[in-house]
Amino acid sequence: MPSLTTFGKRPVIVRSGGRTRTGGSPRKIFPRGSQAGGPRHGVGSVKIDVKRGGGPPASFRSPSFQSLRPVQPIGRGLASTPQAGGPQARPFPAGVGALARNAIAANTRWNVTGLAPPADGRRWASGSSTGTGLFEARRLAAFQAGIIDEDGRPTVTTNESGEPVRSWPHDDTGYAITKKDLDVIGLTEGQVDLWRRFKAPLGMTEKDYEEFTSTLKDALAKDGLEVGEVDIRLQGSSAHFFSGRHKNFPTRETLSGPPEAKARLESWVGERPPSEWPARIPFDGKYKITGNPEDLSDYDVQLSSGAMIGRAKERWDKTSGQTRGHKEFINPKYNFADKRTVSEEFGALTRWAETWRERIGREVSVALFTGTGPPDTSGVGTGISTHFRPSDWIIKKAGEDRDA
Repeated sequence: MPSLTTFGKRPVIVRSGGRTRTGGSPRKIFPRGSQAGGPRHGVGSVKIDVKRGGGPPASFRSPSFQSLRPVQPIGRGLASTPQAGGPQARPFPAGVGALARNAIAANTRWNVTGLAPPADGRRWASGSSTGTGLFEARRLAAFQAGIIDEDGRPTVTTNESGEPVRSWPHDDTGYAITKKDLDVIGLTEGQVDLWRRFKAPLGMTEKDYEEFTSTLKDALAKDGLEVGEVDIRLQGSSAHFFSGRHKNFPTRETLSGPPEAKARLESWVGERPPSEWPARIPFDGKYKITGNPEDLSDYDVQLSSGAMIGRAKERWDKTSGQTRGHKEFINPKYNFADKRTVSEEFGALTRWAETWRERIGREVSVALFTGTGPPDTSGVGTGISTHFRPSDWIIKKAGEDRDA
């Protein structure tokens, strides 16, 4: 059986008989910052079994994997032999393996030695018990393999056209979405492909997203703003596939609700042990378990603008103390401006959000921050932070007249 060895940025096809062939043009399969021809974060090469024949959908250009079986890498770093009694070769769901070629340690129990979290330990804070112990080996292996970045997000590289593209969706512990997961939450591989290429967030078509962003910019202009100076980003599971580590995937012990909810959870996870479950809630995952429409995932629009903050603050200063109550203009926990004040000051923006709530049947939440964006709170409390990152879903950056 042929195998694929990734070393540096060039995939090498190794066939039986010792003959080696490099396949096609090199593709960037390690995240930004990897050294050409060398390892990243101490990872040398990782060998993976590849399926003969067949192939992924035409829209995906990567080998179709039948199993993911790590072996001892060249050099230092990931010691990726399975635990004694653990899975020796785990079949990957049909149609998904081709898109998850870096999911070396996903969803299985591995004996990980010689690994270390990133130097910036603030962003490695687990935030809950499910971020350590049960999933820590998986998480460290995924990070070292370049599957997730220091923030636990899928890595962003570029395709042959120079466009940004994400790795296959993983949560911050390295859990890779499976075909069964997609079926449960009602997503297709085509929708995941649009999400990976930042063409449409989950729950929207590409046309929906184009209208969503264009009408948002129109609303800002109607409110008298220089749209080019506003930074616009999308947060939440629609943008990142999984919720943050403050929203854990339910367990049999933590799930509350009617018997139907427990039955849905059992149907979803099947016979897998909890160590092979997601650690976080994926897009619409809670709704699919509870059946409550209020649990549908929403769209969190993050605006950052000094001009908007200035106007909102002027309105706030004119607001009576009785109306303000004990609130502060900048929320001390989340660092956004008072939402009621923002809604009143920017009427067109408010109407835009209401229109889209009705159109897509989901909450559309708008949060306004200072021109430099949310502060970096990754070293505070649970470590949850929405500060600017290269991996953000960026609708447009401040100072740009075109979409990012």
